[in-house]
Amino acid sequence: MPGVLKTEGDDLEGLVLSQASGGKSANMAGGINGSHDHEPQQHNNRPLVNGIPNVPINQQVYGEVTVPESSQAVLSAMGDLIGQLPPEIEHITFGYLSFSELITRLVQETFNGLTDCINEMSELQVPQMNGASAVDTSQVNVRKRLRLLNFLQERRAQFIKILVLSQWSRQAQSISRVIDMRIWLDGKRRLYDDACSWMGELKRILELERKPNPDLRTALEALSLGNSPRLPDLGYLPPDRLSPRRLLRTVRGINTQLSLRLNLHETLPPAFRNFSVANGRVTFQVQDEFQVDLSIANDDLSSQMYFIDFRFDFEPTPPELPPGQLRSGIENKVNELLSRDGLGGCYRFLHDFVLSHKLNVLRHQAYRISQAKWSEHLYVEAVHRSLVVQYWIGRPGGKNWIEIGIRRRNVGNASCFHQEEDEPHIGLRWFRAGKEVSDVPVTVNLRELSVEDMLKQIVAAHADSIFRETLARLKEYSLYSKNVLRLKHFRSRIVPASHLFIQLTASQSCSIMQEPITGNFGLLPPSSLHSRGERELNGLGAPEKDAAPRIAQLRAIASCDEVERTVRCYGWEVVRSLRPSLAVLRQHFGPDTARASFFRKRAWNARWLLAFTASLMGDYWWIVELNEQSSKPDPLTASGMSIRDAFKLPTNSSLAAASVEVSLADLTQI
Repeated sequence: MPGVLKTEGDDLEGLVLSQASGGKSANMAGGINGSHDHEPQQHNNRPLVNGIPNVPINQQVYGEVTVPESSQAVLSAMGDLIGQLPPEIEHITFGYLSFSELITRLVQETFNGLTDCINEMSELQVPQMNGASAVDTSQVNVRKRLRLLNFLQERRAQFIKILVLSQWSRQAQSISRVIDMRIWLDGKRRLYDDACSWMGELKRILELERKPNPDLRTALEALSLGNSPRLPDLGYLPPDRLSPRRLLRTVRGINTQLSLRLNLHETLPPAFRNFSVANGRVTFQVQDEFQVDLSIANDDLSSQMYFIDFRFDFEPTPPELPPGQLRSGIENKVNELLSRDGLGGCYRFLHDFVLSHKLNVLRHQAYRISQAKWSEHLYVEAVHRSLVVQYWIGRPGGKNWIEIGIRRRNVGNASCFHQEEDEPHIGLRWFRAGKEVSDVPVTVNLRELSVEDMLKQIVAAHADSIFRETLARLKEYSLYSKNVLRLKHFRSRIVPASHLFIQLTASQSCSIMQEPITGNFGLLPPSSLHSRGERELNGLGAPEKDAAPRIAQLRAIASCDEVERTVRCYGWEVVRSLRPSLAVLRQHFGPDTARASFFRKRAWNARWLLAFTASLMGDYWWIVELNEQSSKPDPLTASGMSIRDAFKLPTNSSLAAASVEVSLADLTQI
């Protein structure tokens, strides 16, 4: 509702009648909101209907007056009725704006706009004119005038609107009364509508509660006499009571009929060949899936069998189907298929139902472990009738996931569980780094479903494949192929027992393990060198291909550090200033060189150094000749020195770190 402008003013007051003799006074409120516009009335000497003289109100005397006794009762009743008048109509004030506040805001806005206009005009610089001119017609001056004129026209339009509102607001009191009446009438109309709606809803609800009148006469006769002629008699004969002997004979007869029918007349599906007959029913057991009980209703060999009971034959599942909509739906569907398609249709339906239920169980397990200890490292997605579980989502490189779903053909891997070739079954596919693995080395227990066990076996197989390929690449180097250093892969199908043992030097070794949840590598025992190796391995996108060079670099660092600690005991100094690039090292010391350390004896010439190189092909000692010092540093080194030539020293072993004491003792005599 739009706002209403209202001028400040006092409402009209009602008339007050005072009665001196009775000591009573009554306040009469005039109009809807407590005010009336009173007009003078003409004097009329004719009495009113109730006998009171017709005296104009404007001619009544206030104060002590004498009122006839015949009128005192009427005035007293009127005073009592005034106290019982209904409450006044609510006065609507929401949305009203004060006219003075509106004028204040307009004046403030005009002042701010005038200030901005003056500031903008002052920024326009008028060019200096040569000589005197009566009228300044420059472009800048014209823009100033237009700016001021537009502002004045806009403000004038606003003040005209205020003038119109001021004239209209003088009649705002009458408009306010009309608004109050309209709101009041709408509220009453809404109450009537709500009452009608409530009555209709009550009628609709009570319709369900209507019951026929009880037949009290028939009820009294039945309760008092035990019978009534009014009760219908359908002529049913009471069944004979079955004795235990007869029950046993009936059950044995049903067992015989079932055995003859199943062995001689029925065509059983391959999965229903494992059955047993007892207690008047046949129980078909499908391994790791379900058990279903069926029976017959007569001796006719062409009659259908009927559903008796159903049980799951795997865990975790309830021991039996609870009574309810699910059990009723399965029973009706199985009976329909038995009458139409026989035992084959019954098996296909129950087999498909169990497979879907197994996938639901695995999906719930996957969602549960993804929110527990595998949180933030597992992504689960259900796609149609398949379950996709992605693991190691935080590792760089390609994605790794398993897909569990229903397959139609047996492709011969271990995850297909020896089913019929064209029969649907649960299958598992493994994708490593975005590529499917043809041979999945996973044994899935379909009797005790556990998606976490499947995931652990997959993770263990993945880690085993990484270590196996890394071992094969390290075996290509002579240090490990000739068994100079030990290298062994400990395999296990249980995580995280699988690890790779690597001997770095004669006195140092490490074990590389892979954490099953995050997929990060860990090196034992802990050390600063092994921490560096962990960071490098965890940053690899394809560790099965790139882990071997990182391990070679790690072994070279460990070998050089061990030699540097040893040579200091013989008085040699480690030359830190000579740091040739890897290309220079491989140019002088061989293409397989991974790291080199340089040593110097104080008595030696500055041009000659002793060098030790480490690689997976072997560790060797070298005599290095340097170029003469020059003022211009060699770009191949960081100290201005460069390698001129290198001479390899003969050693008794390709692992020169083991014979470092002998070599240093011989070199000391040079």
